[in-house]
Amino acid sequence: IQLSGTFPFEDGELYTQLYDSATYRVFSEPLMSSIENGSVQQSITLPLTINPGNTFLNYYFRDSEAGTDGNGVTLISIKGLNFYNFSVQPEQPDKGENFTISVRTELTNIDTMICEMDTSSAYEYLDENGIEHINSFNNPSSIIRFKMTIDDQQSNQWYLDNPVKIGTAGKLIGVRFVAVDAARNQTTGSNFSFRIKRDPDLSVRGISQGGTAFPQITVSVNNASDDTLNTKIDVYSLHDQTETLFNSRQFKVSPNRLTECPVPGILGTGQQTFKVVVDPDNTIRESNENNNTFTDSLIVNTYPLISSLGSSTNGVQNDSIKIDDYTVFIASGSIADSSALIVQTKEISPNPNQPQFSLISQPGNSQYQSIEVALPNLSDSLQKPLFLEFKDQDTVYQDVSIARWDNYLKIWILSPTTYQPHSYSTHTAYPGQFTLVRCQDTEPPHLELSLDGQQFFQNSYVSRKPNISIITEDKNGVNFNKSGLRVFLDGNPVNFDELNIPDTLANGNYISAQFRPEMEYGEHDIEVIVKDAAGNCSSNQISFTVSDELKLIDYGNYPNPFKDRTVFIYELTQRVDDFKIKIYTSSGRLIKILEESSVFSTGLDMTEGGYHEILWNGLDEDGNFIANGVYFYKMIAKSDSKTVSKIGKLAKAR
Repeated sequence: IQLSGTFPFEDGELYTQLYDSATYRVFSEPLMSSIENGSVQQSITLPLTINPGNTFLNYYFRDSEAGTDGNGVTLISIKGLNFYNFSVQPEQPDKGENFTISVRTELTNIDTMICEMDTSSAYEYLDENGIEHINSFNNPSSIIRFKMTIDDQQSNQWYLDNPVKIGTAGKLIGVRFVAVDAARNQTTGSNFSFRIKRDPDLSVRGISQGGTAFPQITVSVNNASDDTLNTKIDVYSLHDQTETLFNSRQFKVSPNRLTECPVPGILGTGQQTFKVVVDPDNTIRESNENNNTFTDSLIVNTYPLISSLGSSTNGVQNDSIKIDDYTVFIASGSIADSSALIVQTKEISPNPNQPQFSLISQPGNSQYQSIEVALPNLSDSLQKPLFLEFKDQDTVYQDVSIARWDNYLKIWILSPTTYQPHSYSTHTAYPGQFTLVRCQDTEPPHLELSLDGQQFFQNSYVSRKPNISIITEDKNGVNFNKSGLRVFLDGNPVNFDELNIPDTLANGNYISAQFRPEMEYGEHDIEVIVKDAAGNCSSNQISFTVSDELKLIDYGNYPNPFKDRTVFIYELTQRVDDFKIKIYTSSGRLIKILEESSVFSTGLDMTEGGYHEILWNGLDEDGNFIANGVYFYKMIAKSDSKTVSKIGKLAKAR
């Protein structure tokens, strides 16, 4: 290929890369040529092994100062390689299956066409760029030859006279074609290849326990084949050299990957040994039948929780689940639908966001540990609380409690704890992760209510649909959930789901929620009660009014006199269509208008009903600081049917 071009600069470099029809790079490194006097000439030699067909040449250029560069692509079509459109039918034949081969050629005057196959020495390898190649026809004695026939229906296409079959699964076959003309001149093409379909190989790679609605053994099955296979899996429980069928299941396993196959059943307690057999009836012809059986032992942590029975180890009676020094019991009728019950211990670390919560290590264990009780088929809370007990051989301390980890708040929350001589216990409707903590927090959380981003005062006026914010803070975390936060509007509880809370939190030490109730005209009150992670409680109750009459309450400005800036404070009993604050000199000249488009407010829209603070920076309409002296302001609120105004005095003093 001869490449030439001109450029908008004198000197530089041109880098080119050629791709074949399979979009593989032809050269390991781009070819570089120098740009001189604004032009370039480059010669590219096509390798004999390049795949023919439509392809492209990619190039990048830059000037010697690296200040100007560019890139582009040129589409090209490579011909003249004699043989193309190589095809095998079926595309991936089974061992012992008849197949045929066809190919097209650009050659003319062909007298004989021979298909040569290398059935023993072909192999794959990767070059330095990680591109896969096929090497074949290295051993002449392994070459077999077949005569081909011209296809009368397809121009320039030849096919095998007779079908061929190969008896070895997974075999890589090298193919090339030799054309002989009437003068006995031979033209040999480049090498092609295809592979006989591999025999499948099913193997069990491991087992694990788990489940959603019921306990299960999950079997990892690897399918080393090119086909999706349907197979049976038998799982046996082993006790004292005796095999008992645990369960059997039929599965569809995907090609060339691991498939997780769940086999449900009751696992028992303690250490259990299971044997797994895939394709036990040998219905699938495999390349290796010796890896279909797998045996392993598990420490059982998954149990059935049956609605009519409760927690159980055998599916027959209601049992307590005992793991090390922990006991879990769930009564019948605690759950609507059955679930797997997963109980396991986990190591934990102190939470830096709870400085007054100290973790307690179990006797004989220097690591901090928790017990996790998981019910994958439970969406919310249990209908009856579960019982959880921590055994302690030492003295039981009254300042130590069971705490539950809240994944959303990222804090430990104390659970009501009962103390026995050698144990701590609790009842809770919420499964999760539990541990023992010593808590020294006796201070209640900070609680603040705001209206549209501003402080919510007693007997405030609000709009019919106010945006009320609940802001809480505690150095050890706030119990900001259904059990720790209660909101009452006019004495009626507000559903926790009606509150708008953030989807994610950095931690549970500071959190806020908003809700927008639709109010009737008249007197109302809101009461909020919140607990922190230690159970300390704060409450706040505020009365407010939703007025059906437009009123403007002027609270003046602060500071007054002011030096650089001041804040106008007012309250509207309902939303208006327009609101302005006009500022005049003592002689009555208008110097400034504060309106929604030109002010910075610390809360809601200036026209909304409720409490407002509007900042003024002391500049007049021309952007100049006003002089010292006395000024007047006029607040004007307009609605469809009424206009109200208030006049006040302010002073500027440096």
